[in-house]
Amino acid sequence: MTTAIATRESTDSKQLAALRQIATQQTDPAEIRVRKGRGGMTYKYVDGPYVIRALNQAFGWDWDFEADNEEVIDFNGVPFEVRCRGRLTVRLNGQAVTKMQYGSQAIEFIKDKQGNIIAPVTIGDAFKGAGTDALKKCASMLGIALDLYDSDYKAEKYAEPE
Repeated sequence: MTTAIATRESTDSKQLAALRQIATQQTDPAEIRVRKGRGGMTYKYVDGPYVIRALNQAFGWDWDFEADNEEVIDFNGVPFEVRCRGRLTVRLNGQAVTKMQYGSQAIEFIKDKQGNIIAPVTIGDAFKGAGTDALKKCASMLGIALDLYDSDYKAEKYAEPE
């Protein structure tokens, strides 16, 4: 019985720490990745598993995510991107909060030596990427990796949570 109480206190402590991390809206620098984007810009981001771990730790696995309204976007008759709408619901102490956002992912293609499109690599992977993008954007509305979306973010503007 003492072990169960100690385990529960440890779990509560980890959950409180995870909620504090979200409330500070500061991403652990070890989790930040960088990628090249459009126009030669570089962007900071976190990967999907980081967001899932943060949600599990903060909400004790009491959260749900659903992607719907999937669509393939064409440009000049060629599919180039998929989009979906994501809905994230988290529950804590009997309260539920739902956030909704959109995600997208470019479709990659196999091309011949002349650069002509032969076939998409896989649209399924693009849909998974769009779903993960939507999940990350929904989670940012709760504070997870929010600092990475805010180009004007300054940590000193935000007080430590009590």
